[in-house]
Amino acid sequence: MSDASLRFIGYHREYLETITLHELVAQTDTTRLDALLARASTTGNVEKATLGLIKSLTYPITVELRVVRSSHHGMEGFAIAGFDVSAWRASEERLIQALHLARLTNLANQSALIPALLEAQKRADALLLDIDNYQRVNRALGYDAGDEMLRDTARRILNMTSPDETVARVASDEFAILVKPAANRTDAAAAAEALARRLLTAIQQPYVFNGQQVHLSASIGIALYPDVRHANDTAVREAINLTGIDPRRLVFEITESLLMHDPAHAKVLLEDLTAMGIRFAVDDFGTGYSSLAYLHRFPLAKLKIDRSFVENLLTSRNDQAIVSAVVGLAQTLDLELVAEGVETEAQRSLLTEMGCDHIQGWLVCQALQSDELAQRFEARSLYLHTA
Repeated sequence: MSDASLRFIGYHREYLETITLHELVAQTDTTRLDALLARASTTGNVEKATLGLIKSLTYPITVELRVVRSSHHGMEGFAIAGFDVSAWRASEERLIQALHLARLTNLANQSALIPALLEAQKRADALLLDIDNYQRVNRALGYDAGDEMLRDTARRILNMTSPDETVARVASDEFAILVKPAANRTDAAAAAEALARRLLTAIQQPYVFNGQQVHLSASIGIALYPDVRHANDTAVREAINLTGIDPRRLVFEITESLLMHDPAHAKVLLEDLTAMGIRFAVDDFGTGYSSLAYLHRFPLAKLKIDRSFVENLLTSRNDQAIVSAVVGLAQTLDLELVAEGVETEAQRSLLTEMGCDHIQGWLVCQALQSDELAQRFEARSLYLHTA
């Protein structure tokens, strides 16, 4: 182990010689480490995983471990390299939070609610709460008062709901609550109506701004599964109308496992959204079910080859065969194809030769902070690249 590695992990060399790698990994990640070592042992390729490594016996840092089977002085084992990705992960989490958070109320926003609706496929009962004549508050008392009313409304809704129920602000004065499933439709209706009554009562309690009491009321709509599909459509349509985005420019990424969780419901939902002009891409293709049947069943527009097949593409015949097969499949079904995790010109060149349509990865652009991303868009210096 190099001196730089010792400084990075925060231990003396003599100490590391007395322990195993499992003792350095966070307890919650030991199963993932075992799986990583098993994959490396089976495939003989470089395998990687992101997990927590305990630094200086104190706290875990997020690292990407890359492992390959090796031998040293006749002893079989593994060669392991670790990369500190904690700063990158923290930036990623901040960006995701900013993308999915309504800042004024600190609730989930429309973009966070849609994936929740897609995931709740077995049963998803929803309530939509609309504050009556909210603009009257802005006109009469000013926008500061209106903002405080919205924050207070968010707090009241959260106090009336349980932690496993999703609350989102979906428009300026509208809130959506995705409620936990009930045993049957009768119980679901009773539970939703009871929650609606509690919410209406909470909203009717006086608000106070600068010592002045303000009274508000609200209207609540309830959608029970399977009618919630129409609520999903409504939520998406409202988000599109609110932002003014052309739905034909939207591509939603979904995974194979999500599609196959409830295929019948997923098919209907995707068909409804596709009718609006929205397209769907299967993310991490090749790591889930990889069933050819679902490619015909669902209205899909794009496949994204998982980065695990791209990483060793130059050296692995198996990965080359898999990518070649996916390219042929996409061409036959008239689907766009994107290769994820492209980091080198050599990977890009080979993918081009194999017929891949587009690439994604650090070769094109590294991860950006939200403000820098906005600046590049405004400067028109951010482009899509074909392979």
